[in-house]
Amino acid sequence: VVSTQSTESSGINAEYGKQWYQRRVRDAEKEEVEAYKHLQKTSELSRTRTEEQLNKSLSECTNLERRVAALEQDLDIEKREHNRTKGVLAGVRDKSHSEKD
Repeated sequence: VVSTQSTESSGINAEYGKQWYQRRVRDAEKEEVEAYKHLQKTSELSRTRTEEQLNKSLSECTNLERRVAALEQDLDIEKREHNRTKGVLAGVRDKSHSEKD
């Protein structure tokens, strides 16, 4: 009788151990899936932030390029004005020298 109970008890313990192990495997798989999903979400957020920063930087660069182009245009206008003023002054100077002669 004792050996039958012992065999039954071993069978119950083995079944319990098998079920416990299967639960642990399922739990570990669920944890792994959740960790992977979290990693994907984090990665996606990071990628989105990086894209936003790149777009912001690109926009800032474009604005700076426009400002530089406008300043270069202003500088060209200033140079033309300066040269025209120099020409007028040179003409006045020449006229003044020829009147003295």
